[in-house]
Amino acid sequence: MIFQQLKGRVTQIALGKSMTSCILAAEGEISFSKYRKYRSRLRMLNKEFKNSDSYMQNLYEICLRYLSPVNSPIALISQIQRSGGSLLSQLFDGHPELHAHPHELKIGYPKKYIWPRIDMSEKPERWFEVLFEDSVIRDFKEGYKKGQRQVQTYPFIFLPSLQRRIFLHFISSLEAVTLRDVFDGYMTSYFSAWLNNQNSSGEKKFISAFTPRLSMLKENMELFFEIYPDGRLISVIRDPKNWFPSAHRHQTKRKKYDEIKSALRQWAESAQAMLRNKERYDT
Repeated sequence: MIFQQLKGRVTQIALGKSMTSCILAAEGEISFSKYRKYRSRLRMLNKEFKNSDSYMQNLYEICLRYLSPVNSPIALISQIQRSGGSLLSQLFDGHPELHAHPHELKIGYPKKYIWPRIDMSEKPERWFEVLFEDSVIRDFKEGYKKGQRQVQTYPFIFLPSLQRRIFLHFISSLEAVTLRDVFDGYMTSYFSAWLNNQNSSGEKKFISAFTPRLSMLKENMELFFEIYPDGRLISVIRDPKNWFPSAHRHQTKRKKYDEIKSALRQWAESAQAMLRNKERYDT
C-alpha cells in the first residue's frame, strides 16, 4: 500500500518535472532572445561611451567646418564702476544685430582695465594666453549669473579647449596676420566656443562689451581705436549724489570708495576722461 502511494508520488513528481522543463524551455527561448537583444544594445552603448574622445574631436571638426568669423567692431561701454554700465550691457543682450558679450570683457592684461598689448613677434599661442578670460571656466562649471549678488544662475556651455583650437585655426588660415586679425580671431573663437549662445545667428554690426575704468586711461583708448577705428565708445555718467552711496556700498575689499573726497576725485577723473575721449575720437 505504501509502495503504491510512493510510486504514484514519484510519477507525479516526474510528470511535474517534465512539464516544468517544457515550460522553462519555452520561456528560456524568449528570455534568451531578450538577453541577446539586451547584450547587443549594451555592447553598442559601451562602444559609444568609449568613443567619447572621438566625439569631442568630431565636435571640434564640426565647429571648425561651419565657423562664422566674428569681425565686427567693438562697441565698448566703459566708465567708473557703479554708473550703470553693466545694466546698459544687459539691455543690449539679445539684440539681433549685436554679438553681446555676456559679462565684463576681461581681455585686459595684466589687469582687466589695462588694454592688452599684443607683441606680433610672439607666437599665436601666447596671444591667446594674453587675451583668454579665465572667468569662462568658473561660469562653465558653476553656471552664469548676471551679478555676484544674484541667486539665479544659467547654464553657460563653453569649452575653453575648443576656443583655443578655433583661435589657432583662424590665425593659421591667414596669409598675413594684422593686429586686428588677432582680436577678430579671439572674438570668433569666443562666440564659437559658447555653444548655447542664443543669439549667434544673423548679421551683426557690433560686439557690445562692458569693462569698467578702461576708458579712463588715455593709453587704453589710443590702443583701442588703433585696433578698432570703426569701434564705438559708450560712457555713462551718474549723478555723484546717487553714485557715491552705491559705490561705497558695493566696494570691494580694497575700499577704493571708502572716503568721500577720494571717491569723488575718481568720479571727476572718469567724467574728465569722457570729455577728453569725446573731443579726440568723437564717438
